[in-house]
Amino acid sequence: MRMLLLITALPLCWGASPAAATPRGKKAAAAQAKHAGNRASKGHRIDRYPAVNLVHIKTKERFAFRLYDKRGRANRPVLRRLRHFMRCRRTGRSRPIAWRLARTLYSVGRKYAGRTVYVYSGVRHRRVARLRGSRHIVGHAVDIHVAGVSNRALRDYLRRSYRAIGVGYYPNSYFVHLDVRDRSAFWVDLSGPGRPSRYVSALAYLTRERAHRRSPAGEVKLQPVGPAPTQTVALSKVVAPPPIAVTPQHESAAATTTVVPAPDLAEPVVAAPQLTKAPLVPPSPLGTVDRVRPAGGGWHPPAAQ
Repeated sequence: MRMLLLITALPLCWGASPAAATPRGKKAAAAQAKHAGNRASKGHRIDRYPAVNLVHIKTKERFAFRLYDKRGRANRPVLRRLRHFMRCRRTGRSRPIAWRLARTLYSVGRKYAGRTVYVYSGVRHRRVARLRGSRHIVGHAVDIHVAGVSNRALRDYLRRSYRAIGVGYYPNSYFVHLDVRDRSAFWVDLSGPGRPSRYVSALAYLTRERAHRRSPAGEVKLQPVGPAPTQTVALSKVVAPPPIAVTPQHESAAATTTVVPAPDLAEPVVAAPQLTKAPLVPPSPLGTVDRVRPAGGGWHPPAAQ
């Protein structure tokens, strides 16, 4: 009994765990030590959820947006800071940001790692928003731009990678609209900053954009409708061929040669045909009768019966 207690306490005296004394425990300890050595050899700590750099264009504020903690759980203090960061710049009021919007915004920042995400507009108060049903009022929308990424590429990435979102493309502005909703939506607005909305057909705009990319001259080539017009040449501009020069050895032949003048190439004038009027038929004394032209000429009413 004493010998058994001594053998059990011996690994504890050496600073090892009882599980490490077994073969399976030795393998787990060796794998853990190897993993720790690999991490130490890299010289940096592995961050599964890095922060995304956000900059508000209007307020000039910077925000390190780290949505998840080390264990992958939602970071609630950061969500409260995000609510203040995306407040209405005119009234100073804030609203809770939708979780799906915060998650999508963080995912976009992770997609373009190392690039700053500029926020043009977050929450808007009802007195500031132009549209009564704007999703900016309830904290479900944001206008963003990623540094070094064209708005066209950002638009295509959002439409291709996420579902149940709204994407608004503004070719004459600086940002792309992003919101969360029940069904996906996409629209194109040609208005500039501070101008009234000018919505156009999104399908027609994308079709024209693809044609613009395929055109070698960089312009959209429009095919004319109908046959091409035929080219007319004025007869007065036709030049007659020069006369043939006569050499001395052909003088005798040239003396007897009759020079035929060049034909007149002017367009002939066609006289209009003369229209002759038919003789008027005298009224018949018997009323309405069938008028018959006899072979001998002249008009004679039929004999009374």
